[in-house]
Amino acid sequence: MAISTITFKGAKDSVVWKHPENNITLGSQLIINETEEAHIFENGQLLSTLQSGRHTIESGNIPGLEGLIQRAFKSRSPIIVEIWFFKKVAGFDYKWGAQIPVVDNQTKLAIPLGARGSYSLRIKDPMSFMLQMVGTESSYTKNQIKENLLDNVIRNLKDYIGEEVQKKGADPFTLSTELKEISEGVKNSLTNDIA
Repeated sequence: MAISTITFKGAKDSVVWKHPENNITLGSQLIINETEEAHIFENGQLLSTLQSGRHTIESGNIPGLEGLIQRAFKSRSPIIVEIWFFKKVAGFDYKWGAQIPVVDNQTKLAIPLGARGSYSLRIKDPMSFMLQMVGTESSYTKNQIKENLLDNVIRNLKDYIGEEVQKKGADPFTLSTELKEISEGVKNSLTNDIA
């Protein structure tokens, strides 16, 4: 493989994208935008974390010798270099909604309580995100994040409201007066769960 220029070419809604080629040539150029961060792995180990700018790959296969090396290793390169791109931009388009049954303490009837909201996300620790969420996938989209986190949001909301009703004897009809406290409580519980 010749020296090449590598840039993010993932789908528009991708927050994590792995460059499809892992037979990277020494001296190839890596261009990272301001809204991105790149992580370079060599043979499965993190080699470097790069911020925006133009970078020269200092690991990989030597140009011109790939054919010889691949013949010696049965058409496979002994040096596997993976490049992962992470979007650093916060996403604000995560909306959710749910019906939560809340038992009224006086009547002992379950009353369906409608809840909806939105949340924003930004990848704070790319390596942790990769290990916990992405795994061996070659890309990870906003929709996948939404699918994985929506259950956490709804579960934490149900737990928090259930505790409010039981501990404080809150009335399902007056929970709307405690929206700020409920939002803060759910936010804190989600931060603990996801971090």
